[in-house]
Amino acid sequence: MEVFHRAADLIGLDRRVRMELEEPDYEHIFYVTVKLHTRLLPLPKEEQEKYKDLKDSELLPDGLEPLLDGSFVFKRRALINANVFMRDGVVRLKDKGLYKVLPGRPERFKAYRVQHNQARGPYKGGIRFHQDVSLDLFKVLAAEMTWKTAISDVPFGGGKGGIKVDPKSLSSEEFEALTLRYMYRLKSLVGPDLDIPAPDVGTDANVMGLLLRQYTDGERERHRLRGIVTGKDTRIGGSEGRVRATGQGLAYTIQEWFADRGSVPAGASFVLQGFGNVGSNAAEILKGLGARLLAVNDAGGTIYNPNGIDVTDLISYVYENPSNLRRTVAGYSKAQQISKTDLWDVEADILIPAALGGEITYRIIRDIARNTPRRTATHNSVRYCIGKEVDMRTAAMVLALKRIEAHYQLEGFSQ
Repeated sequence: MEVFHRAADLIGLDRRVRMELEEPDYEHIFYVTVKLHTRLLPLPKEEQEKYKDLKDSELLPDGLEPLLDGSFVFKRRALINANVFMRDGVVRLKDKGLYKVLPGRPERFKAYRVQHNQARGPYKGGIRFHQDVSLDLFKVLAAEMTWKTAISDVPFGGGKGGIKVDPKSLSSEEFEALTLRYMYRLKSLVGPDLDIPAPDVGTDANVMGLLLRQYTDGERERHRLRGIVTGKDTRIGGSEGRVRATGQGLAYTIQEWFADRGSVPAGASFVLQGFGNVGSNAAEILKGLGARLLAVNDAGGTIYNPNGIDVTDLISYVYENPSNLRRTVAGYSKAQQISKTDLWDVEADILIPAALGGEITYRIIRDIARNTPRRTATHNSVRYCIGKEVDMRTAAMVLALKRIEAHYQLEGFSQ
C-alpha cells in the first residue's frame, strides 16, 4: 500500500474515501469439504520384500489416474474385468510395482473471497487454486484489482479469492467436485451485478464453466446469469481472445516500447520467467513478431538454448504431453537444463517476468542490472493533474484514486 498512500498524499485524497480503500469491504473465509477417492500409494522399499511373491493385478488402465507424487487415484471402473490379488491392502500393478491401498476419505479445504471495493461497479477478480494462498495475499490482490479496473476505466471494483489447495494433488473428478462445492458456498456472495469471478492461477475456462453451471443450477432463467463469471469458453458466452488477452497485452506493450525507439521486436531475443497462461501466450505472440526465445524458467525447472527455443514445440511438450503431469518445461529435450539462478545471466534484449509475485528479489534485480546488457524500459512521467513529475506507478495510482474518488463525490456515502 506504499504507492497508494504516496498517491493519496499527493492529491489530498478525501479522508473518508481513503479509509474506505485502506481495507476491504468484506473478507470471507469458509471451508469446503470433498470426498477424496481411494488412492494407491507406492509401497516403501523396506516393506517390499515380504510381498515379492504377490501376483500381478490387472486393472482397467483408465480406471487409474496418475498423480505427481507417483500414486494413483483408484476409480471404480478400474474393476471392470479386473483380476486383483491383494494381501494386507497391498497390490502389485503390472509393470508398475507394489502399492498400498489408502481408502477414500473426506478432506477439508480453506477457501476465501475478498471483496475490496465496489464504488465503480461490481467486485471483479480471479479465483486462485494454489497451496500458498492466504487471506493477506488475497487482500493485496483484491486491492490491485480495484486499482487496475479504475486505471483501465472499466466499470468494476476489485475482488479476489480461491482455495488453499495444490490442484495437482487431486484427480480430475475430485477437482471438479471441489470447484462445484466452492461455488455452492460462494453463491450468496457473488452475482452478475455484485461480484464477478474470473480465472487466475490454477483455474481456467473449464473451471469457469463449472462455476457457471453450479451458480445457475436450478435457476428458472439461467441464461440471464451467464455474466456470473468471465473467462469461460466462447461457446457458453465467453469473450473471443480472453485466453490470450494478458499475454497479448504484454506483447503490445513490448511492441510499443520498440516503436517509441523507431524499431520492432523482430530479431530481438527474450528470456521468460513463468510459462503459464501469460508467459506461454506472450512467447507465442512474440515469436510471431520475429523475436527469439532463449531461456524459460517455471516452477519445475529452467531450460536454455542459445540458438533459440521453438515456442510452438515447447507449448506442445508442456500442455499436450500426457506424461508431463507437472506441466513444466523441465525435461524438454531440445534445450539444456540450467539452474534457476543461471537464468538471470542469460544475455538477451528482453526479460519478461510472468511468474507468481515475489519471485524477483532485490538481489536478482541488482544482478540483472550488473551482469546483463538488457535494455531498460523507461517511462516519461505524465503530470496527472498534480502539477509535478512522479514515477509511473504513482502516476497510475493517482489516476485510479481520482476516478474512484469521483464516484464517492457524486454518489455520496450510504448512511
